[in-house]
Amino acid sequence: LVMPILEDTLFNECHYARHSAINLVGGVVESLMKGARQFGQDLLLAEGVMTREKRQFTLAALYMVRSDEWRSVAQAAAQVWKAIVQNTPRTLKEIMPILIRRIITNLASGSAEKVKVASRCVGELVEKLGGRVMQEIMPIFEQSIKSNNPLIREGVCIALQAVIDSASRDLIRDHVSSIIPAVQQAICDPEESVRRAASAVIAHEEAGEQAIHAVIPGLLEQMLNPPAMTQAEVDPSRERAMDGLSQLVLLQPRVVMNKLLPKLCKEPVDLMKVRGLGCLAACDSDDIIRSFSVMIPAVVSAMVCPEGLEDDSDLRIAAIASAGQFMKPIDGHGLSVLVSELTAAREADASPERQRAVAHLFAEFLRTTTASLAAYASVIQAPLLEITLTATEEEVWAAGHDALGALSKAKTANVQVPQKAAAAGASGDDVQVLAVNVSEMRDCIESIAERYEWQTLPGLSFPGSLEHLYPIYQVALINGAAEARQVAAKGLGDLVTLTAKPILEAHRTFAGPLIRVLGDRFDAFVKVAIIDTLRLLLEKVGPSLKQFFPQLQTAHVKCLSDTDAQVRSRSCATLGLLAGLNPRTDSLLTKLAKGASAPDADVRRSTLQALVTVQSKLTPMNAATQEAVSVALLEAIVAEDEEERVIAARGVALFLVAVPEKATEILGQVVVERVQHPNWIYRHGACCTLAGLCAEGGEAGYTHVREAVGDFEDALKKLLEDDKVPVQSAAVDLFLSIGQLPTAEPLPESLSALGTQVAKKHGKKVAPPGF
Repeated sequence: LVMPILEDTLFNECHYARHSAINLVGGVVESLMKGARQFGQDLLLAEGVMTREKRQFTLAALYMVRSDEWRSVAQAAAQVWKAIVQNTPRTLKEIMPILIRRIITNLASGSAEKVKVASRCVGELVEKLGGRVMQEIMPIFEQSIKSNNPLIREGVCIALQAVIDSASRDLIRDHVSSIIPAVQQAICDPEESVRRAASAVIAHEEAGEQAIHAVIPGLLEQMLNPPAMTQAEVDPSRERAMDGLSQLVLLQPRVVMNKLLPKLCKEPVDLMKVRGLGCLAACDSDDIIRSFSVMIPAVVSAMVCPEGLEDDSDLRIAAIASAGQFMKPIDGHGLSVLVSELTAAREADASPERQRAVAHLFAEFLRTTTASLAAYASVIQAPLLEITLTATEEEVWAAGHDALGALSKAKTANVQVPQKAAAAGASGDDVQVLAVNVSEMRDCIESIAERYEWQTLPGLSFPGSLEHLYPIYQVALINGAAEARQVAAKGLGDLVTLTAKPILEAHRTFAGPLIRVLGDRFDAFVKVAIIDTLRLLLEKVGPSLKQFFPQLQTAHVKCLSDTDAQVRSRSCATLGLLAGLNPRTDSLLTKLAKGASAPDADVRRSTLQALVTVQSKLTPMNAATQEAVSVALLEAIVAEDEEERVIAARGVALFLVAVPEKATEILGQVVVERVQHPNWIYRHGACCTLAGLCAEGGEAGYTHVREAVGDFEDALKKLLEDDKVPVQSAAVDLFLSIGQLPTAEPLPESLSALGTQVAKKHGKKVAPPGF
């Protein structure tokens, strides 16, 4: 009853308690031997004192305490040992199995004091006995590692560490063949604590690389055979083998990686192989980067094989997860290598399955990476745009679309947020970076569009196609520098051209930001780009933009007052297009008629041109609008500026075609009062009006002209002979317009000859069908 308590106290955390326990054990044994009349004999041979097994157990405990770190405790244990043991080598050989098992138990006990004493004891045994003790303890280790008790198995591994710590290099080399089987079994033990302890054995510099080379083949064989394509085919032993390999990777990353890669990347790539590749994420990033050329193709190969095509297949899920593990820590130069290898994997085969697989890998990387993508966003974006915009199958498009979405979120976190602050009023490289990114994005899309001859791209025909493309342009349009805004506006115009009409109609709201920026004070080249894009949008899905018609009219009318000629001319053309879509043009015409009297000559010309262009798309006007338009045009045909007169004259002609009941009244004013007016400006305006009416109104217009001008041939002859070149030129236009009317009354030969002569003088070709 007393001895078990005393033996446990031998390993108490308090060294005073241990010292006292040793003395008490010595006293109890001495008393027992005296009672059995065997005092002075060897305890091991004292048959009347306890059972033999109990004697061995007590001697084993005493021998271990001889290795106590406290000198007083160790000396006390040595004195007791000498008192009850007469032949130490023979006793040690006899108690060795129990001693080793006791050491193993103490090592796995979790008690710091027991572990220290047991480790020192093993070390001293190996140091003193060398090869002799190795031959005795290794079979015990090999047997104990098969124990059902995980604490025993863990203790064996800790004991092996202590053996390697104490043994010489030659001794380890001689017995490594007996160490390896125990370690190999422990490294894939069901208990994680045992696996960690085994990995610590392999981590030892004396046994490390040699042990790793010896252990890996067996683990690989256990993990990889037979091939498994689903998780159901993977038994627990294979999981443990893979976990063991993971432990080895942590210990000797480069050595293990070099051993594993050829096996894991060998075709066919199954479930356990791709999971094994994920374990290599613990390796140095430089080693991973150098191995991308074999790792990426292996993962893609798993994803494109028949078993890996389904989204919910175990093989595909494992491949994506493993790739995410070894791609996650990559940054800096490694990003360009990664993108290059993924692009190469995509280009190796044009199959939809491969495009989809690569897109999934891009998406996984972008969702998990913490690296800054500021310098690499455009490089990553290019292959994703290629996959997404050229996809003909919805699954491929969805994968590319998902990757673009992940990139947009990553770019928002790493690039665009600081740019918003800078673009809002600050200077900075961030704004310039945004311009470059948007520009490169547009260049990439243009390159794809050219291959498709600027027809609708397959990838822009799926619902939601613009979801991750438009916002990038929108950020640049609203927050970027002027150059970025221009590129963004042009890029949106490209999307309008390349996107299927139903998809574009669903995203019609992106006209709003364009209109808002157009109304601000920006450089002319920005406004031109926006106006061009809005015109493309109106041409393609004009009716669906009905809610924006008022804002569009207001913005473009405002642009007519811009100082840049291109802005004015493009706004004028867009207003004409808008008038054809919007039946309510009265208010627009009234605004334009009012603006035709602006003090600035350029603005007057642009406004007049817009007025004429809108009239060409005209629907019936109310009386007030008719009055405002006619007054503005009639005033303009006698303006000092020749270009204004020409534009206004065509406007009057179009007005009379639209409102023929006003022909007699207006032509009377124009012709009777101005055709033969002393002031050549009046004559020029009148002649341009008549020419325009014949050109725009056809036979009916010509009839109105002849009725208004009493002696038409005489009036035409005088105009052709006018001493002012602009008047002559306008008369030639009138002459040629009449000639284009096949059923018109022919002119006299002399007048026709005169008209032909003057036309040639002005360099105008005479080939009218009516002559």
